[in-house]
Amino acid sequence: MKIDFKHGGKNYLGFDTDSEEWENLNIPDADKQQIITDAQWDVIRKQREPLLDEADKLISKALDNSADASSFRAYRQELRDITTTFSGRLDEVLWPDKPQINS
Repeated sequence: MKIDFKHGGKNYLGFDTDSEEWENLNIPDADKQQIITDAQWDVIRKQREPLLDEADKLISKALDNSADASSFRAYRQELRDITTTFSGRLDEVLWPDKPQINS
């Protein structure tokens, strides 16, 4: 996995965590694991952004149609909370189910 990170006042850009160079970095293993975890959460946050945008549009659409927007608000909140509620493998995030607008 290629990541950008900062450690010990130094910036690392596009660093390959599967490389021998990564293994040879003078960074404690616990710090390396935290760097990888933080990078994975950054990816998840980027994946979540368009879902949050869509959720906002669904709420507006429901309100424009005089529909109950509570399921869309709950969905948006579940998306927001994913970084604190998900506890599995970060490469296997379970996204909440998107509710549908009833026409």
